[in-house]
Amino acid sequence: MRFSPKRMSLSLLVAVVMSVFAVVPAFAEDESTVVSVSDNQEITIHSVVGKEKVNGTADLIHINSSSSIFFDGYDDYGYQGITFYPEAVLKDGKLELGKGQELEFMEKYYVVKTDDDFPKYTTKLPESGEYFMSAGNFAVLEQNGVYEIAYAAKPGADKKSFFVQLTWADETGGQPAAEPTKEPAQEPAKEPAKEPVQEPANKPELKPAAAVPTASKVMVNGKEVAFEAYNIDGNNYFKLRDLAKAVNGSGKQFEVGFDAASNAISLKAEAAYTAVGGELEASGVTGNQQAVPSSSALMLNGKKLELGAYNINGNNYFKLRDIAKAFNIGVTWDAKLNMIGIDTAIDYVAE
Repeated sequence: MRFSPKRMSLSLLVAVVMSVFAVVPAFAEDESTVVSVSDNQEITIHSVVGKEKVNGTADLIHINSSSSIFFDGYDDYGYQGITFYPEAVLKDGKLELGKGQELEFMEKYYVVKTDDDFPKYTTKLPESGEYFMSAGNFAVLEQNGVYEIAYAAKPGADKKSFFVQLTWADETGGQPAAEPTKEPAQEPAKEPAKEPVQEPANKPELKPAAAVPTASKVMVNGKEVAFEAYNIDGNNYFKLRDLAKAVNGSGKQFEVGFDAASNAISLKAEAAYTAVGGELEASGVTGNQQAVPSSSALMLNGKKLELGAYNINGNNYFKLRDIAKAFNIGVTWDAKLNMIGIDTAIDYVAE
């Protein structure tokens, strides 16, 4: 079965569910907001600094730095599309778009119905038959201009859209319109030269798979901790923020953030974890779930970390042993007690 209305992802937990095509009415600087598609679907936007109506009734959301557009939810979509208008002009509430170009998604899966319980996930547009576009697909907006975000809740439903305008701002409050398109590339351009020194392994090639709830007890430094974890192909996968919260305060604590310049999840060793809400919370989800390979990138202390990950119901899950190895956290297994041990007092030992 496809993603079903069973749980809320982190973006849903921190957002207020609004009526269809409504957005949060007021913003503080650099807020996140959501556009409601249906009771079980939302589109999340980050770095929001304001919004207004254009061309009479259309919503235009303003952002001031790169942002992911995340098609979130429990149900898959009938359509998802983003068009970039680099020459769009906004004046007196009227938006003139000019020539547009389709924006490529960072992660885009199509869902094809099959005769068995699990659908087929593919990155290629199906040539025939009914298909959906997967919840969890996302793109990144990083160039100055206007983006039209189009969507449909299910196949055959009317397409709707809203606009997002990106205007990069520097520390002084702004910069020339032509500069932002260059800056995201210029800032991290110096970093790749450091990567060969680290010599990271190639990112594992993963395929969609069934995720089975982990039945094992998990002990963290001798105390039982309830995780919402999954077993995929014999390996246990955990959410990064759950693990960071669980080991916070120890000698191997780590921070989790987002590096907009490299469009990657940023990790910092030996740094206190900053909670965002939702960590180690039970969602009430039961049964097997569909795990889709995630393209999310990781940076550890400023260097690329090549780890495979899965997206399950809108959240990224990483292999426990991969994260433990990265931070030298001990992992043990007691088959007799069916118990996983996470111990920050010992070193990581490979299986």
